[in-house]
Amino acid sequence: ILDGRGPYPPVDVAAMATGNPAVYPPLFMLVVAPLAIVPWSAALIAWLALLVGAFALALLLVGVRDWRCFALAVASPAVLHGLVLGNLTILLVLPLAIAWRYRDRAAVVGLAVAVAVSAKLFLWPLVAWLLLTRRLRAAALSAGATAILIVVPWALIGFSGLREYPALLNLLKDTYATHSFSLATAVTALGARETAAVAICAAAGLAVIGLGALTSRRPDGDRKTFTLVVAAAIVGSPVLWHHSLALLFVPIAIARPRLGPIWLSGYAVWLVAALPALGTSAAACCAQEASAFDIDSPYAIRALGTVLAALAIAALLVRWTRGDRRPLFSTGVAGGMPLRSSLRGDR
Repeated sequence: ILDGRGPYPPVDVAAMATGNPAVYPPLFMLVVAPLAIVPWSAALIAWLALLVGAFALALLLVGVRDWRCFALAVASPAVLHGLVLGNLTILLVLPLAIAWRYRDRAAVVGLAVAVAVSAKLFLWPLVAWLLLTRRLRAAALSAGATAILIVVPWALIGFSGLREYPALLNLLKDTYATHSFSLATAVTALGARETAAVAICAAAGLAVIGLGALTSRRPDGDRKTFTLVVAAAIVGSPVLWHHSLALLFVPIAIARPRLGPIWLSGYAVWLVAALPALGTSAAACCAQEASAFDIDSPYAIRALGTVLAALAIAALLVRWTRGDRRPLFSTGVAGGMPLRSSLRGDR
């Protein structure tokens, strides 16, 4: 970008499958471009500090004050995976938190959702949350702001790669939809064609949004719907990596701002996904396998485990109603108090 050249790779399988080619809309490419002119070590420290700071601020905004919650979240495999890769997903936890904190201020929530969606398109279900909770003005503002945040940055790079961008996204799906941790990967392992697997993945995401529609008018429906649309973005994405599950820490923090067993869920997701791979030497990220997947593939089992674990976390959060003092799990720590004290209070 600084040299005046387009940031996007050619629409070619070899270019897509090698390294980490640019596939995002250009908004955040422009935001971080200045880091390219400083020494690598300084840029690395600055970017990691920004990611960790944004993640911590997100938890603060939704009411977390216990340092143990911060420590468990940042040290969880999902967040560490994002930090090791320097992935933008960790930063996007902040606009999610802003959207929730200022959900009754149309301009703020609309812009926060727009930033998230224009950064990574798979977060579009956040707009569905605004519609389902009757925030029509905010939804309209988010749609308009998203268009602006995509078109204007593209104009600043001369619309380079815009015409080929749909084909680039399609190639991304073809390259990684069956080689990531998504539901599409698991379905392909069962013998489905790639097109059918992607369609099933999308249908699952829409089904979770449908559940959000059912809960939106019930007690605590706003929070539950928000939780479900975040889960829908994860489940419905045909390309899924572990760092995407870091987004679930926002619904967790909203529902349970004090220490409790649910804060260990990031480790549980990793454990569910990692167990089938124990004893294997296969790489787990970002590269195609030469052989076809099958139901015995550790990749396929990890993909299914990751998706089911994400859905289980969302289900637990939806089951719990704010104001309900019962813990999400029956053992361990309840609301930050030792189990013995909690039981004594019950008596």
